[in-house]
Amino acid sequence: MKPASRPRIPDAIYYYKSSSPKPWSAEDYADILDGGPVELAGISIVNNQLDTVSLTAERDFVFPASTPIVSGTVSGSATYHVQTGALDGGLSGSASVDCNLASRESMAAARSAHERWLTPLVPTTVASGWNEHGDRRVAPLAPVARPPFTLYDTSNRVGYKALVVHPGGVIDEIAWSQLRTIAAARALRDGTPVAAVRIVFPRRDDALRFHARAIAEGFEMAMYPDRGAFWEVHPAIDHPSTPR
Repeated sequence: MKPASRPRIPDAIYYYKSSSPKPWSAEDYADILDGGPVELAGISIVNNQLDTVSLTAERDFVFPASTPIVSGTVSGSATYHVQTGALDGGLSGSASVDCNLASRESMAAARSAHERWLTPLVPTTVASGWNEHGDRRVAPLAPVARPPFTLYDTSNRVGYKALVVHPGGVIDEIAWSQLRTIAAARALRDGTPVAAVRIVFPRRDDALRFHARAIAEGFEMAMYPDRGAFWEVHPAIDHPSTPR
């Protein structure tokens, strides 16, 4: 039977929710406390009729297993006595990230590896402006029709062009070449300024297929529409983390 009320979990025993510094509340522990002994990432949380809450850990970890980028260890034990409020022992650990700090690509790979390791261990939600694939939402602020673009954002002076991808990954190479010329000139023939050109593909798979080529040939990003929004694949790591 579940108790009518739950003890307060001390601040010394908590997990972070994603990157938020807010500790779990007693309600966050409800399922763990009512479910008996469980193990989460090598940390055992044991409920003994709500008299004590004990955490024990002894684990080394690496991720990914084949070519580790993140490695570390956690060990120790701690027991919280609900009735007296006493806390005995403690857990300690360390983690390190193996990457080249002078390389943006290496840092991005290390940060991604750390996120993939961490997110299954703590409650997380997708941040606003992103989707479950790690793609960033892109929102034109003042879109108008302006050929040859599908739409032109007068606020940011950015052109968006939707391209059809035919079977076999075939696109309109003439239209692609015209867009490259505009991107290089940073203006339309009538003098309209163009700060950047963004290519919109029908599907995410298409955007992923053409992403490297699009960036190499002067376009700002490869995108796709979904759920009433545009999404940028492989967002550049030096872009702002807010929707664009």
